[in-house]
Amino acid sequence: MVNRHVVTKQRAPSIKEMVRRTEALLEEETDPKGIKQLEGYLAYWKGRQKRRKE
Repeated sequence: MVNRHVVTKQRAPSIKEMVRRTEALLEEETDPKGIKQLEGYLAYWKGRQKRRKE
């Protein structure tokens, strides 16, 4: 009998990929609140990147 309900796992994006995506969004953003929020995200992901290297 074949199990037809197997779910394939999707991989989460890497930290480097998240930094790249956030930087790209930051370049396009014009709203000051949006810019501030994206800068916060970028700081978070860069902090994660540093902790990962240690």
